[in-house]
Amino acid sequence: MTSEPLQLLTDAAHDTSATPRNAERVVLLDDDGRPSGTMLKSAVHGRQTPLHSAFSTYGFDGYGRLLLTRRATTKTAWPGVWTNTCCGHPAPGESLEAAVTRRLDAELGMAPLSVTMVLPAFRYSAVDASGIMENEICPVLFVELDGDPAPAANEVAETQWVHPQHVVQVATDLPFLLSPWAVMQIAELTATGQLKSATAEPDPDHDVTYPVRPPHPHDTPTAWLTQGRLVSGTAQARPGDVRVVSGTGCEARPPRTAANFRPTL
Repeated sequence: MTSEPLQLLTDAAHDTSATPRNAERVVLLDDDGRPSGTMLKSAVHGRQTPLHSAFSTYGFDGYGRLLLTRRATTKTAWPGVWTNTCCGHPAPGESLEAAVTRRLDAELGMAPLSVTMVLPAFRYSAVDASGIMENEICPVLFVELDGDPAPAANEVAETQWVHPQHVVQVATDLPFLLSPWAVMQIAELTATGQLKSATAEPDPDHDVTYPVRPPHPHDTPTAWLTQGRLVSGTAQARPGDVRVVSGTGCEARPPRTAANFRPTL
């Protein structure tokens, strides 16, 4: 499947930044995915949760690391569970892109440099140990992030940057350590080649790449692509080299920061 970049749009007509948390509403859906009404977010999740609109994001930094988060222990569903970077619900009339930007800021104090749709039709339902049900049509997006998170304590208990291949291994071998939607999404992302396992061979022709940055202190040895040659991760990188990062959803491009990034409108 080809991933198409989304425009980063603001939605001034449906600004939810000042909406009290207990007054936020989610969009209910019929079985065909069409809006059928709204419901208070605080009331939607229970033992018979109606189908509703949501999204999941997977955030990557310039080193190709994936940001995992542990849900706050005060969450109604799956409290204290490790999961993907950020989840949320578009408000009535709010664009998906605006909702992603809003929730990344609210949960992690971060702004996306780019947003890419990777699983537009993902849908799931699951029940946690307390009997709370999730029942969502939940598109999955990759986001490019810069800097470190400043998590909101009422949303996120902990964060950790990890290598995507390690997350794939955990989701495959120890799925009970992650949220069920993350396990299902990672399986689908792996099956479609958008995330790769640690045993997958680097593919310079198809793997997405990042521009070289100095190796992160927590990086393990990796492969570098130098003028068409794969060289050891311990070799000295040269200007213009690119590091192979399998399935991170970001195209090769010059390093960008929030200061110089301009969305495509």
